[in-house]
Amino acid sequence: AATTGTACVDDDDNTPSDTGYRRIQGGSTSFSTGSGGARRRSTYEEGPVPMCENTRHNWIYPTDDNYPERVYQVEMSHSAIMQNTLVSLPTGLGKTLIAAVVMYNYYRWFPTGKVVFCAPTRPLVSQQIHACYKIMGIPEKHTAEISGRTRPDSRDAMWTSKRVFFCTPQTLVKDMQEGRCDPRSVVCVVMDEAHRATGEHANAVLVRMITDYGAKF
Repeated sequence: AATTGTACVDDDDNTPSDTGYRRIQGGSTSFSTGSGGARRRSTYEEGPVPMCENTRHNWIYPTDDNYPERVYQVEMSHSAIMQNTLVSLPTGLGKTLIAAVVMYNYYRWFPTGKVVFCAPTRPLVSQQIHACYKIMGIPEKHTAEISGRTRPDSRDAMWTSKRVFFCTPQTLVKDMQEGRCDPRSVVCVVMDEAHRATGEHANAVLVRMITDYGAKF
């Protein structure tokens, strides 16, 4: 992972537009979650990839007529950005939106890191790609979809040049094991079907690998 010598993207340059997004103060260095007596304060612990000084003090949430702001989605997004969170919602209530918000904020906080979305099927991967492009405006030039059918040399090039990845957990584990993806460079993993991440399931294996290389969860 590149940890020094990379210029941080300016906050305004790394946000697609001031129209349709709002900055929420209270970013990653120090934050609180919960309400009333349940509030809990946490402090960011530096990992292998440095955080952007220009963007670390706030996070971005979309405001658009097509995606009316719902309090529970904002709160779940905040929780998932600030700490490990298992989001359990019925179909159609916004898990894809929440995942896109989380991925976008880690994309802008860690310009030299890798953000990964893992899903077990191609349709679920495609759904999340659409959300990241259309809702949060992550540039396509910074993203890659990787599958077992992607040529090894193409995968090498993608892990070197791209920042946001969409793949199955099995593909990510294989690329880590074969040296294409440096586990130290991964700053965010969003998992569909995360409740299956037990034992030797690929989701559990990849989290253990990233943790072994110094990730702070």
